Amino acid sequence: MADLVIKPTSGNLIIKDDQNVARLTIAPTSGATTLSGATTLSGATTLANATITAGTFPAGHVLQVLYHSQTSSDAETEVTGTTHTAIAGLSQAITVSASSKVFVHFNIHIYTQHHTANNWNTANLNIYRDTTDIYTPGGSNPYSHGRYSDSANDRDMRITSISYLDTPGSAGTYTYSAKINSKNGYTIGSYTSMGLSNVTVMEVAG
Repeated sequence: MADLVIKPTSGNLIIKDDQNVARLTIAPTSGATTLSGATTLSGATTLANATITAGTFPAGHVLQVLYHSQTSSDAETEVTGTTHTAIAGLSQAITVSASSKVFVHFNIHIYTQHHTANNWNTANLNIYRDTTDIYTPGGSNPYSHGRYSDSANDRDMRITSISYLDTPGSAGTYTYSAKINSKNGYTIGSYTSMGLSNVTVMEVAG
């Protein structure tokens, strides 16, 4: 079957509906091998069997989603000081365009162990982009996760969630991770033998 060729002598190729409303306008373009040079495609409700390899999506559209969970073979992370320590096995890399934002969400299993009665034991969680600290929940005096203890022998285990919408500012591949420290200097940890943590990152059109 031969191709159907529609060739205007000048101007645009305009396809209208039965109400004389323009639904597809194709501007003149050289070297077109597919539907290129289209400036308007309105009223379309179905685009079947199509693969979109390039285009601009409206702000707020999710362009890709990546997920990673710890496994039982990942090392356990224990902290007794105020220096931020990366949680083992809990990071995710993503490649984004210059205008994109990245939404990051962590579910982190936290264990706290109290050493004195009538005191707080608190863990701080920070989100890092590569080596840059981009988010500290609670600001300059954070309490990301904490519990007041009446007994020196109290223990606490739970999932703590933190999220952040990041704007890297340039195209590239970025790795997002979570780091933990002990605000009070007592033992805290994220132990894979007690519970697994996970991270989800989404590229969002800017």
